[in-house]
Amino acid sequence: QEGWEVELQLEQSSDEIVEAVRRAGAHLVGFTVGREASRDRIGSIVTRLKDLPDTPTLLVGGVASSLRDEFAIGTGADLIVSSIEEALEQTMPIRTSLKPRD
Repeated sequence: QEGWEVELQLEQSSDEIVEAVRRAGAHLVGFTVGREASRDRIGSIVTRLKDLPDTPTLLVGGVASSLRDEFAIGTGADLIVSSIEEALEQTMPIRTSLKPRD
């Protein structure tokens, strides 16, 4: 987390999430999905984020990621991970290529 901004957007509408990502100019956005039923909502947000001029890398994790292939197709996310360790490993190239914010 050194030099990186981490925001929790719990209970935010899809519009609020997309606007927060746009304003922040985020390079990497992660979603934790606790159940398969959330896939459609996350998929909708991912689609909207991919329409931004500077599209961030989009990562989805959580319990529902155990349905990895089906879930990835359903959300359109760039990365599907099943643990924080896997998330850190998979995003290492992105994280090391960017300078942290002051």
